[in-house]
Amino acid sequence: MKNFKIGAGIVTYNRKKLFIECLNSLLNQSHPLDFLYIFDNASNDGTPEWINDFLKNYKKSNPKIIYLRSENNGGSSLGFYELSFKMFNDGIDYILITDDDVIFEKEYIEKFLNYIKKDPENKIFTSVMVKDFDSKEIKGESPIFAGGIINREVFEKCGFPRKDFFIYWDDVEFILRTEEAGYKIKVCKDIYCIHDQKKIYPNAKFKNINFFGKKIEISNINEWKFYYAYRNMVITLVIHKKWSDLFIKILRSFSKLTFFILIGEFKKAFLIFLGLKDGLLMKTGKNEKVFKF
Repeated sequence: MKNFKIGAGIVTYNRKKLFIECLNSLLNQSHPLDFLYIFDNASNDGTPEWINDFLKNYKKSNPKIIYLRSENNGGSSLGFYELSFKMFNDGIDYILITDDDVIFEKEYIEKFLNYIKKDPENKIFTSVMVKDFDSKEIKGESPIFAGGIINREVFEKCGFPRKDFFIYWDDVEFILRTEEAGYKIKVCKDIYCIHDQKKIYPNAKFKNINFFGKKIEISNINEWKFYYAYRNMVITLVIHKKWSDLFIKILRSFSKLTFFILIGEFKKAFLIFLGLKDGLLMKTGKNEKVFKF
């Protein structure tokens, strides 16, 4: 098999415990990475101090660890851009970028290397998310920026993730570019990671409501994210001229907005409306106003 470099990059912000779990899962791979990059989005919870102490005591030669820190929190989108750009320029052949809330099985990299050996023509691979590593109950495909592995050729032809989305839909927009360039994603259903939102937010409040006979679970997890999800959805579909998809999703968005009004979740409804409006106006970047929610 051709000798190539494989690197992983973690984006983190104020989630030291999660970051450490993610980092350890990548450091303890059965087949070690060549390089491991950390992008710290201006954390102020002790994460940078922990990283600096860790690096002082890190004795292994493989993987080589590179620490990058932003002066301001530009969201995961900035982190994905900076990591992929840096790794590409450093000559990494296969690039994995992820949020800090993912835990990878011990054989994650080893299994991917086997897939690459068997299918070298395929340039984009991803795994599946499971409930736990014992049961391996599959919850869905892993997002491409939560453990997917991408050949450098893809970035060369399609560019890098959009850094102005702040959070959400940066992966979808990137995938649409790769599809337009003729690439396909290989989903490896025997490669596992854990990405469980309920475990990430143990203090989140959940409530179940009965809406015309249908049971629906509602949570208060980072409600401000509604804004970016709907704004970036609109921007992505406009950029790629997915007009029928845009029309259908806007109709569904107003249906969801109405639902939230009916059950008294007015903040969620307002953030959806604001996101749709700013999306149609093609506004990007970080919107400080939404964080008060």
